[in-house]
Amino acid sequence: MEIKQHDIQKHEVNSIYRQVNVCSGKDGDRFVGFKADSDKINVFFPIGYDIPADDESQVRKDIRNLFSVMADSIRGGIADRSNSLNHYVVNFPIKSYFIVINHYIEKGYYVEKEKVFQKASRGNIDWKRTVRDNRVIVHEDCSPIYTEFTVKKMTPNNDGKIRHINEYCVYEAFSKLYFVYHSNNPVSSTKKLLISNREARAILSNALASTHDDTKQSLFRAMRDMLDFLDERNENMRYTFGTDEFEYVWQSIIDIAFGIREKDEYFPKAKWNLRYGCIKEKNPLQPDSIMIYNNKVYVLDAKYYRYGITGISDHLPNSSDINKQITYGEYAAKIAKEKNNDSVFNAFVMPYSKSANCFNAGREFADIGFAEGLWKDGIHEYEKIRGILVDTRYLLFHYRDSGNENKKLLSECIEGGLT
Repeated sequence: MEIKQHDIQKHEVNSIYRQVNVCSGKDGDRFVGFKADSDKINVFFPIGYDIPADDESQVRKDIRNLFSVMADSIRGGIADRSNSLNHYVVNFPIKSYFIVINHYIEKGYYVEKEKVFQKASRGNIDWKRTVRDNRVIVHEDCSPIYTEFTVKKMTPNNDGKIRHINEYCVYEAFSKLYFVYHSNNPVSSTKKLLISNREARAILSNALASTHDDTKQSLFRAMRDMLDFLDERNENMRYTFGTDEFEYVWQSIIDIAFGIREKDEYFPKAKWNLRYGCIKEKNPLQPDSIMIYNNKVYVLDAKYYRYGITGISDHLPNSSDINKQITYGEYAAKIAKEKNNDSVFNAFVMPYSKSANCFNAGREFADIGFAEGLWKDGIHEYEKIRGILVDTRYLLFHYRDSGNENKKLLSECIEGGLT
């Protein structure tokens, strides 16, 4: 799919150190994510994303959310089928940076604790030390009595090496991602490691192996990933995180927002019955997503196309997409009959901006009409593939919502309830 770069909307976000260009391609710059070097930072939003103007606080929230979506993608939570790592231009562990920043915002610097033993009349008794170091009184029944015990306490140690590594990582994280937050680098943070990068990574690896605390493991792993990145890169090298093929992410967030997990049974399968050789099954056709709502089946094909921005019919799915979607619908109807589902519907789901479009549409979901195969008689609902536009910004903020409200809105739009 060819996406050409056209007009770009730009807003400048005030920052402490330098200006940040926040860009939303009107019909889609290929790259989505951010690119930064010593001179400037550019943040690129996907097709149809309407950036909130004159609201720096909200722009920062939008940037954080975009990076969260992208970070989930690179971890494999999105675009599994597309082998998403191949579609990313990545040399920056952004998820790790966010983990370190968020831990600092919520809890401050990491607090190391060390064991301290002292004499007391109560507490967490260390019996080995108590027997060794304290005077015992023998009762008349020959049982030992201790008037004091050696007890164990955990006290903060702000001079520990992990604390020092954490202060350095916090400073490094804020220095790279300051534009996402309102605050500066923490004043008291450490700007330089006092130990070698190799030693710091070894300390974190040992700490990881010795704890079962999920929060600590997440933080230690994130700091180690940051140090791996910093050890490999040149100090003046630009850092980049994003993708030139956001369509794979679009497909996956549509599936996460609306689809069922067990969709394999809706994949039309095929095989060769050979005169010479074995029966050979071919890879099945795989619709992007299957939504089931109110006992109805909706076959969804996520298309990261520009029609929702341009209104040009050439920017719509072509005949091969339409006919393949009809095949999906026919097979889904077979499965739906076995499961006693009521109806099967078909839809292409494409991005647009509800606040800036040429359709006078102001809703999160908009129906633009339907496609059909001229070789079909059109008696079945699934033979008419509805064209549905979804507000990109809305979807990126709400695709993880667990309720059925979005499914309700989409189903009504597909069935013509909002036209």
